[in-house]
Amino acid sequence: MYPDVQAVLGIHGTTYPVVFADPVWAKYGFGRREKIKDPRTGKWARRNSFCNNVLRFLTRTLAKEAGVSYETMRAELIQGLLPEVTIVPAMVVALGLAQERGCAYVYAGG
Repeated sequence: MYPDVQAVLGIHGTTYPVVFADPVWAKYGFGRREKIKDPRTGKWARRNSFCNNVLRFLTRTLAKEAGVSYETMRAELIQGLLPEVTIVPAMVVALGLAQERGCAYVYAGG
């Protein structure tokens, strides 16, 4: 239970595109390479549509349910985060921040 336990989540393998900015996606065709379609255009993704993906999805869902704007809901959700929660653009950022604070990386995949 907070603050005694902290959760850290990571990604690996073919999920690598999530850690790159839009210009790299466009230059190297990560959408085509990994068969990722842009939800806005339906074409091969030329931008990273995953950064803050969970927060964006939750914000859209709750804003619609509550009948408020996306911006209003996002501000409320961010204000309601537990202390020390950091929103990052990609897992590689979170991993680096966690390691700076004494966490160790453990690979538990198969």
